[in-house]
Amino acid sequence: MIKVTDHAVLRHLQRVDSVDVESVRQRIAETVNRPRAADLVRFAGDAPFKVKAQDLIYCVRAGAVTTCYQRPRRRRPRGQEPSW
Repeated sequence: MIKVTDHAVLRHLQRVDSVDVESVRQRIAETVNRPRAADLVRFAGDAPFKVKAQDLIYCVRAGAVTTCYQRPRRRRPRGQEPSW
């Protein structure tokens, strides 16, 4: 069976589904480039670190976002009712 790489998916989204990849890139950059972000990149160097924004965690290595994922929800202890 032929596998499909992430690069192929990205190009399909860009070329077939007309997703504006540069616009997505800019939105991510605007999200992670907070005040003092440049200081953090300089301090971390090539070491990985995470930026928490909205409901996502962005993983950064060597000054570049490499991936993001949804923040895990906190679980309530058993038997504890929601506070709403």
